[in-house]
Amino acid sequence: GEVWICSGQSNMEWTLGGTHNAKEIIAAANLPQIRQFKVQLTTNPKPQRDLKGEWTVCSPATAANFTAVGFHFGRQLYQKLNVPIGLINTSWGGTRIEPWTDPAGFALSPKLQDISALIANADQVHRQNQAAKLDQIDAWIKQCREALEKQAELPASPGAMPDHPLSKSDRPTAIYNAMVAPLVGYGFRGALWYQGESNGGEGESY
Repeated sequence: GEVWICSGQSNMEWTLGGTHNAKEIIAAANLPQIRQFKVQLTTNPKPQRDLKGEWTVCSPATAANFTAVGFHFGRQLYQKLNVPIGLINTSWGGTRIEPWTDPAGFALSPKLQDISALIANADQVHRQNQAAKLDQIDAWIKQCREALEKQAELPASPGAMPDHPLSKSDRPTAIYNAMVAPLVGYGFRGALWYQGESNGGEGESY
């Protein structure tokens, strides 16, 4: 059979249940040779080797939750090839292209060296931010002890430790690391990419 990566933002995440003539299409979706693996939404500042999700057999009871684009593509392939079709749905609505991009993608472009530098220095910046926060916490603890001795009100907490600069879903490589990197080396036939307009009009100029 064939396995295809189905990725992008809301255009790919959009489910079959929300499409035109969905009721009729879903009722006829008794297609046990087509299956979808829905990757759990997550991020990571470092490339991962594993991810969470589960395979679902296509049927009238499950098809509504399939990626609509992936379903129609997979059904057409199955009708032509008559082989099992696997759809790995790793998509996230509203995301930009930067979080989906491998670090090498930025390093190869002279116009994107600012992002490449951000990625290269992210760990060092994170350690500096953590150290600065620890200094704030140490000072806060001292102030709290002094306040307790004076039976005064405790000062406000300095807050939680800072997140890694590449940990959020809008940060470069964050989604790639968690939702694409674990798939590298998997035996898939190809990929469908359906981005929206979050980067529309920017081009490589960023």
